[in-house]
Amino acid sequence: MVIRARWIFLAIATALAVAHEDAARAQQATTTQYWELDDLKDPMTDRVTRSVGSDAVLADGTLVQVAALCDDLGIQFSFDVFRGGEGIAFAWRRSDDERVVDLRVRIDEDAVRTAAVTHELANEATLIFYDPAGAARVVAAALPGAQGQQPAVGQLYAGLLEVMGGAALAEFDRRTAGRLAELDRAHSLRVEFPLADGTDNVVWIDLTEPALSAYVHQCIADVRAPNVR
Repeated sequence: MVIRARWIFLAIATALAVAHEDAARAQQATTTQYWELDDLKDPMTDRVTRSVGSDAVLADGTLVQVAALCDDLGIQFSFDVFRGGEGIAFAWRRSDDERVVDLRVRIDEDAVRTAAVTHELANEATLIFYDPAGAARVVAAALPGAQGQQPAVGQLYAGLLEVMGGAALAEFDRRTAGRLAELDRAHSLRVEFPLADGTDNVVWIDLTEPALSAYVHQCIADVRAPNVR
């Protein structure tokens, strides 16, 4: 009976240890460190695209490469995940014939929001912080206008509401992490992403890190510049 009881105790202890290890692994968190600028020149147009990137490593050795890229709409943060040199897929699901993963996002101590994002690569997901006026300009540039004239921002949004409906704009907001202006005064950005191996991982981004902070604020200024008259 004593031997049997000892085996039962060992079995319970082992199960608890495994459960604790699984729980710890399922709640891994890491922080990005130093950010570095990266310039990529298009050999056809000679246009230089500047981004800024950083690496973060989870407790189990999973590497998360984070990059920030500014464009006409705002700024996007991309997350590429690797383990042992191989890409690790996000926990994608099917929604309306496309692949989607839900990323939970929190700026400073604000409320947690969820962005439903898509991407062609299984081990990469991208969050977008957009500028409404910038988005309006991009759409306006694609619309046919008389002799190149484009509608004003207010008229454009009114037209979008009439043609697309409120539901379509709500769907666009659902797929973004927030507005670009939210990053102007923010200090931190936390992103939780589920992987196909069942883990939920958190990357904490220090928005006050000098290289990243300078890049983000320069992007905000560049995107807003066309709005200044």
